[in-house]
Amino acid sequence: MSLFLSGDRYRLYPRDPDTYKLVKQSLLEHLDKEVLPFWVSAKINNEAFNGYLPFLDDHFRPTGKVQEHVIVQLRVLYVHAVAISRTADFDLKPDLIRQYQGKFAFLKRQYLDEVGGGFFDFSYDTRGGSTSVLKETRSQVHAINFLTEIYLIIGHKEALELAKDIFSLIDKSAHDNVNGGYREYYELPLDHSRNKIKTLSVQMHMLLALTRLYQAVPRRVYLDRFEEIFEILKVRFVIPGSKGNVYNALLYDWQEIPPNGKVETQTVYGHSAELIWYLLECATVLNKDVEELIPWLARVADALLETGVSRSGAVFFAGEYRGPAKDTRIWWWAQAETMVALLRVYEATRDKRYWIAFEKVRRWTFTHMVPDRSGAWVAFANRWGFRRARIRAGGHWQSGFHVTRALLQCTQAFDRIIAQG
Repeated sequence: MSLFLSGDRYRLYPRDPDTYKLVKQSLLEHLDKEVLPFWVSAKINNEAFNGYLPFLDDHFRPTGKVQEHVIVQLRVLYVHAVAISRTADFDLKPDLIRQYQGKFAFLKRQYLDEVGGGFFDFSYDTRGGSTSVLKETRSQVHAINFLTEIYLIIGHKEALELAKDIFSLIDKSAHDNVNGGYREYYELPLDHSRNKIKTLSVQMHMLLALTRLYQAVPRRVYLDRFEEIFEILKVRFVIPGSKGNVYNALLYDWQEIPPNGKVETQTVYGHSAELIWYLLECATVLNKDVEELIPWLARVADALLETGVSRSGAVFFAGEYRGPAKDTRIWWWAQAETMVALLRVYEATRDKRYWIAFEKVRRWTFTHMVPDRSGAWVAFANRWGFRRARIRAGGHWQSGFHVTRALLQCTQAFDRIIAQG
C-alpha cells in the first residue's frame, strides 16, 4: 500500500531527515483519516449494543457478539478522547463529545461498584445483579491509567477524580507491603492461591498509571510507588541466564515460576516491547537518567529482536524463558507495541540497528495487518502474513486502542528526533 510505504524508496537506514518526515506523515494520515474515523463510527458505536464493542464480519456488519470486559470499554473511551482532541471538524466534535459522555455514563452505570469501589470486570447485566464477583487488580490498574490519560488528553476532571479514588483503593488493598508490587486479586489475602503469582502486566501497567497520575497531580505517594515498581521491573523481570528475555509472571516473592506450559511461564514478546518503552517513557517523564537505562534497554531490545521477531519484521507471540519463539502467531497489538519500542530505543541510542528493525516491523505490519483503508487492522495472522482471524474487526479485545496509542507514540518520537537533528 503506497500510502503507508511512502518513505520506502529510501534505504532502510535514512540518509536525511526527510525520511523521518515521510514516515511520520504516513502514520499520521493513517491515524487521522482511517483508524480514528473507523473506531468512532456508527459501525462500532451502535446504541443497540449498549456501549459494547461488537464483533464485525468481513463486510463490517455486527455479528451480534460483544466484548463485555471493562478494559475493552475503557479502551473505547480512550480512543474517543483521542478523536475528540484531534478532530478538526467543528461539526463533528459535538457528536463525538456526546458519544463519549454516553459511554462514560454507561461505564459507571454498568461496571462501577458503588459500594466497594473499583470496577467489576464485567457489566451488571453479565453479573446478573450479583455484587459478590471478584474484581481483578488488573482491571483497576488499567482504569487508573486510561482515566488519567483521558484527563490529560481532554481535561475530563471526573475521570481524574475516579482514577485517584481507584488508586487509593488499590494501593491500600493490593499493595504488597512485604515484597513490594501489587497482587492480582486485591479483595483476596496475599496468601490466597489466586495471589500466588504477580504478572508483568499488572506491575508494568501500574508503573505507567503512576507516571500519568504524577503528571496530572504530582503527589509524593505516586512518586514513591513509581520508584518501587520501576526497580522491580528493571531488576526482577529480566530472566537470568537469558539474552534478555522477560518473564511474563513471577511468584509473589519475585522467584521464577517453573515452566508449566502456560503463558505465565513464557516470554510474551508484545509485553517485552511494552516494558521497553514504558520504562523509557516513565524515566523520561520523571527525569530519571536515561543514559543509565540504555544498557538495560539494549539488552531487552536485542533479545526481543533475536528471539521474538522474524527477519522480515513479524513479531511472534511467545517463547521460552531462555530459548526461541514457540508460538509464532502474529498479533496486531504486538506489532504495534514493537514499533513503538524500537523507535523509542532508536531515539535514545541513535543506533541504526534499531531504526532498521523498526522499519522492518513497520513494513511487515502495513503489508500484512493493514489490508485496506478501512482503519481496522487484522487481528492476527501466521508468520507468513496470512490472516487467521475469523472476523474482520472488534474481537480479540480489538478496540482501536493499541493502534491509536502506537501511532501517537511513534509520531511524537519522530517530532523529537526531527527536532534534535
